[in-house]
Amino acid sequence: MEGDEFTEDSAHVLATVCGKLHAGQGPITTVHGKLLLEFRSGNYEVTKRGFQARWVAEALDQPQTECGATSPSSGGNFARLVGGVKEAVENVPWHAAVFSDDVGTRDDNETPLCGATIIRHSYALTAAHCLDHLTSQQQVDKTILGYATSQLWRLTRLSHLLRDSDITVSSMDDDTGASVIRLSRIYSHPTYSENLDSDIVLIKVAEPITWSSRVFPVCLPSPESLLDHVGHGRLHIPKQYCKLAGWGSSSELGDYASDLASIEIPVMSDKHCERSSASLFGRRVNIRATLCAGHFDGTRQSPCKGDDGGGLTCSWNGNHYLVGVAGEQFGECSLLNVPRYFTRVSTFIKWVEDTIRKSKFGYDSNFAKGAREW
Repeated sequence: MEGDEFTEDSAHVLATVCGKLHAGQGPITTVHGKLLLEFRSGNYEVTKRGFQARWVAEALDQPQTECGATSPSSGGNFARLVGGVKEAVENVPWHAAVFSDDVGTRDDNETPLCGATIIRHSYALTAAHCLDHLTSQQQVDKTILGYATSQLWRLTRLSHLLRDSDITVSSMDDDTGASVIRLSRIYSHPTYSENLDSDIVLIKVAEPITWSSRVFPVCLPSPESLLDHVGHGRLHIPKQYCKLAGWGSSSELGDYASDLASIEIPVMSDKHCERSSASLFGRRVNIRATLCAGHFDGTRQSPCKGDDGGGLTCSWNGNHYLVGVAGEQFGECSLLNVPRYFTRVSTFIKWVEDTIRKSKFGYDSNFAKGAREW
């Protein structure tokens, strides 16, 4: 719909529906607040009652108007990479680190580390298995989110300082802008404990994050971009190269990387994911909840220890969208020509948005139908 003057003659037809609205047609969205619905019967000779049209109108919940942009000075290139390379944080300003204490462990190299992706001022997504080694209370008290730097040692130092400070101190930063912040809530998907395919956690931080060239939210995909055969809103087409950033090690026994690095790996088709998972690992993949990515030409690129929970992002129309959360992998990091597994974010968009909305309105203590609070 365009313009303030809205009439039947000036209306732009968004959809013509016969029977029910099918998945490829909707939902239908208008940004101007005015929508004309016209009901027509094809048989003008019928004058009896009984025809009806039904619809539901729902206001969008704070849509993302700014997301997925990189700093102009950083270039933000999405060129294919041969191997993992150092990455400027300005190229992936949504990337964050999740630090969580193991009981009795304080050595820098032993601190459990996962990646995370910032999606709102107060929210980020990571993998559920990154936090299930802690008790319910520890998951909030002993977990810290770090961001706005490519140097891991800065975040590690700040996280230890924050953890040792008074509990009333919510965040810390240094003179370079590197920042760490405490968490206030953690929400896991209600089916995670029974179904490892739902390996996703929504993190709420203790205070809102301020945007800059070094910290900025990623875009979230449309809920309709679920499977290969659904074209509406699709982002992660097979063979598209998508980016994964992290401080993960380069081998199973290696230390975490000191500088942020990234790789770009092609998204696999659903059929290729299913076939290769069955033949290589004897694994049956739930395609609705999982997507696969990886090289099958001998290229040595793969997530490794410390990269779990990080976001797989794809470029589309000039913005970057979060399509996957790195899950637990099968096989060693060094294995070539194997699928790497990611939680398919589009499947969980409604749960994420519902959880955020309920959290904002103070309903986050009872999420029987939308989330489970840890």
